[in-house]
Amino acid sequence: MARTRHVIVGGGTAGINAITTIRQYDRGTSEIILVSAERPYARMVLPYYLKGSISESHVYTLNPTRLHTLDVEPYLGRRAVQLDTQANTLTLDDDTVIPYDDLLIATGSSAVRAPVPGADGAGVHSFWTLEQAQGSFDRSVRAVRSSWWGRGLSRLRSSMPFSPTV
Repeated sequence: MARTRHVIVGGGTAGINAITTIRQYDRGTSEIILVSAERPYARMVLPYYLKGSISESHVYTLNPTRLHTLDVEPYLGRRAVQLDTQANTLTLDDDTVIPYDDLLIATGSSAVRAPVPGADGAGVHSFWTLEQAQGSFDRSVRAVRSSWWGRGLSRLRSSMPFSPTV
């Protein structure tokens, strides 16, 4: 009997939780393939990284050793570009075709620009990915003034590196 092949697109929290949950229940009897454009990392810890409370290495959630331990075949740095639900195949940006039994698309969400005049200006930056966070920090430490907009705890935490009282 062939092993069930689970393909997970997205290396964020949902994708990683899916991998660990599958392994918790199947104890390694299935195949798991992870497709992720970036190395898996946790967005929620980005403010701590910006503040300097943790190093960049602590932002990442799955390293090659952990992927091997979980028996995951990684396609990191790859993007899904085509899905054929009739043939149960996923095509990657390098033309690799991956057949699947189960597919989870867990690519997360995207930052939304505030619907205010000037939100698309040259000095306005999103803070959603690790790369954007690094760029935001580099630009902010050089700026005379900096303003952080957003909602919830993530926005509050993201402003911590720039204010000793927050």
